[in-house]
Amino acid sequence: MVLQHVGHEPLGTLNPMLKAAGFRIRYVNFGRHPHSSPSLEGYRGLIVLGGPMGVYEANAHPHLKVELELIEDALKRNIPVLGICLGSQLLAHALGAQVRKGHLMEMGWMKVELSEEGSKEPALCRLRKQRTAFSIAPGYLRDSKECRPPGQVRPL
Repeated sequence: MVLQHVGHEPLGTLNPMLKAAGFRIRYVNFGRHPHSSPSLEGYRGLIVLGGPMGVYEANAHPHLKVELELIEDALKRNIPVLGICLGSQLLAHALGAQVRKGHLMEMGWMKVELSEEGSKEPALCRLRKQRTAFSIAPGYLRDSKECRPPGQVRPL
């Protein structure tokens, strides 16, 4: 299942890769259907895409609360979750990390190097970063070492 927030932020290059691997993809577009309440029944993974809002804006975007519940459900069921941009904020928040508006706007690319632990995880080799800062959730490993702007807690 793929949670989408705006039409111009799709699954991108992951779409053909997942289809080639035999996965059926269902999009839930909260931009078009903000009152959706999907279920994970029958799904083997959850991908949460990016969007212009932040996890700290749940009062203005109530679907973020629905998404957090879905992510928490996936984690309880040991269903893999991939968060991209806003999706990484939601995943970090669901795992107990602090998510806040960053002091600096971050756009574009920055150098990210995998740590020794992260380099053992095949899925991490294609991941990029996003612009909201958050801490690492208690009890979870740091999977990369990075160069970051002053005041940045944790870019992904």
